[in-house]
This record gives sequence, structure tokens and C-alpha cells, in this order.
Amino acid sequence: LHLLAGSGGGRVVLLHAVAARRSRAAARQAIDAVAQALRVRAAAVAQDTGHPPVRVEAELADGPVPQVVVQQASRIHADVIALGTHDRSAVERLWLRSTAEHVLSNAPCPIVTVRTPHA
Repeated sequence: LHLLAGSGGGRVVLLHAVAARRSRAAARQAIDAVAQALRVRAAAVAQDTGHPPVRVEAELADGPVPQVVVQQASRIHADVIALGTHDRSAVERLWLRSTAEHVLSNAPCPIVTVRTPHA
């Protein structure tokens, strides 16, 4: 947020890809909560730096995560993709590896992975 604010503002688009078996209502609630927390942080950074606040948007998209991430990044002309990670089971690690490999191979921009601390 500090880097974006220092560049005169910017935009962060939070994307939640919703698989067919997941509830859109639960996904919407989760991404809206994250977006609101990020907006509060962006406002604090703007106040500290005197720069315009970073805009935070939350989007839901239906479909397989790897394809949705690449498609949406292309659609919005993303400068970077940040993929969140956290402690996972062996099966989840296989799925994440597959997701990351697809995104790495097809992304229209650089990718950063961010590890979430274990709660």
C-alpha cells in the first residue's frame, strides 16, 4: 500500500474465484470483509503519507481458480498478481502447485506469493 500510495494512488482488486460447489454468498461476505479491512489500512497509509488513498475493489468470478485468475488479470491489465498461501494438507499443496503452475505459465504479468501466518 505504501508503494501504491507513493505513486499517486492506485488500485487493488481483490479477486475471489468461486468454484461451482462453493456458496457465492459466503464468498462475497469473506471478500467484502477483507476489502473493508484493506480500505481502512489504505486510508491510514494515505493519511500518514499525504498521498491519495489506494482504491480497493472486491470482485467475485465463477470458474476454476487458475483460469479465472489469469483471465481477470488480463481483463483489468493487472501490473502484478499476488497469490495468498497458508499451511495446507498434502492434497491442498498438490492443488496449489497445480494452480500456481497454471498462473505462472499463463499470467500476463509478474506474480508474487504471500504466505499467510497460521492462525
